[in-house]
Amino acid sequence: MGSGAYDQRVLAGEELYADGLDDSIEQSAIYSSILFESAGQELPAIVLTPACDILHAQTELVLTVAGIFPASHIFERFLQKNKLTLGQIIGRDVTRRKTYRGVTDTFKKQYLANRVLMYHFLPRYEDKLQDSFIDFSIVRTLSAQELLRRSKIAVLKSPWREAVPSRYAAYSLRIGVREYDDNLLEVVVNDMSTVRVE
Repeated sequence: MGSGAYDQRVLAGEELYADGLDDSIEQSAIYSSILFESAGQELPAIVLTPACDILHAQTELVLTVAGIFPASHIFERFLQKNKLTLGQIIGRDVTRRKTYRGVTDTFKKQYLANRVLMYHFLPRYEDKLQDSFIDFSIVRTLSAQELLRRSKIAVLKSPWREAVPSRYAAYSLRIGVREYDDNLLEVVVNDMSTVRVE
């Protein structure tokens, strides 16, 4: 990785992650090694419980956390979804430059730019967290006592601190509706367009 790429990662980390960690439980704090049975593994996790619920908890505090996967894991799944073979993904087989560029451009514009509701991209943070994605489909609850037995490795600064639970709410409260038919969309575009096409 060139020094320019390193500098960009450092700047992203300085912008996103708060300095200094204490023992308090906070919204959007990231902890190491929490077991997610639905994923069948231990993962870093981020606290999704809103700050007001943490602050005003009158009884035993139960927290909601989401699993965090390495970005390379999500990228590999994306490549598979876009019909690249395992040989192409691991670099054994050659991939056409145009095909690869198209796929990676889509990944950057959709996933890394946080336009896919299921995921939220987190850039690398020192040696504590590699480039990663929060996966809002991998969620569990645990007690404050259980969380405090884990190491806190980072905390997001505002406005990211507030944005992550908000994005989780948007993902978990979405309503599935049937998509419009391509034929209807074509009719709508043709009705609006005055562009002459040859």
